[in-house]
Amino acid sequence: TLYHWDLPQAAQDKGGWNNRDCAYWFAEYAHAMAERFGDRIKNWVTINEPFCSAWLGHLFGVMAPGIKDLQTGINASHHLLLGAGLATKALREISSDFKVGITLNFTPAITLGDSAEDALAVTLADGFDNRWFGDPVFKGSYPKDIVEAFGKEVPIHPGDMETISTPLDFLGLNYYFRQTVAFDASAKPLPYKQVTAPGVERTGMGWEVHAGTFTELLKRINNDYTPKEIFITENGSAWDDLVVDLKVDDKNRVSYLERHLDAMFRAKESGVPINGYFAWSLIDNFEWAYGYAKRFGLIYVDYATQKRTPKSSAHYYRERIKNI
Repeated sequence: TLYHWDLPQAAQDKGGWNNRDCAYWFAEYAHAMAERFGDRIKNWVTINEPFCSAWLGHLFGVMAPGIKDLQTGINASHHLLLGAGLATKALREISSDFKVGITLNFTPAITLGDSAEDALAVTLADGFDNRWFGDPVFKGSYPKDIVEAFGKEVPIHPGDMETISTPLDFLGLNYYFRQTVAFDASAKPLPYKQVTAPGVERTGMGWEVHAGTFTELLKRINNDYTPKEIFITENGSAWDDLVVDLKVDDKNRVSYLERHLDAMFRAKESGVPINGYFAWSLIDNFEWAYGYAKRFGLIYVDYATQKRTPKSSAHYYRERIKNI
């Protein structure tokens, strides 16, 4: 993966992803990386989760660079996707044998209401989270309903959408949870909000666990976008893990993994071209917005001593995948 939100400070000092030039800097970087490592690396993800960089970093300000402005977020989203398209072309200039893709995170939405407004909330949430990034990459255009709802200009130059929709060898898909939304006329930037559905299982992040949605999402992505291949590049859950008698018995994570692997295989059996799965994550890690407070790993890390302890989920996962 060439970009997982770690923009050099020198680039940010020149405007970062709000600056169109950043897309071209990124393509130059991709070209240099391919020249240096192309003899060993054949599979490339250009950008991981542009949703997070664009919306969380430039609209909501909860991640770097901490900007809270809709127009800046829109600019950043477009330039990130443009950078991915330019990088795809740059990589292929080095070798036609490379497999190149992008990783998008998808968060399906439902509503508990039965009004037309709540139905609209689902459509808007889907557009903001999913279609805003999937449509340009696979269809060559931004969703018109979201462009109109934003009421802002997308900084598209001639040829941009053709570059953004450069054919890919695979889609990296990240899935964690389903969201429940409701209409809220006062909400910004779009008139909906996330609500807490009663009586549902939630992870340590407060995310709703619903494996069936994973199956339906994969089928939908295949129908709507027809990617050549899909790799599940992230799927996992955070829980409040405890070490007891030198063991971490994370039953919740085992259950999450089992259900989501089953859901993925149901989609694959229906014809979705899934050719890989990566559990997030191997070890407890640093989360950009939460630091070390949330544990996603299959292996427990004692941050004071750096001792690693395989959790029950690590043993389960090893047995599950060893004969696949």
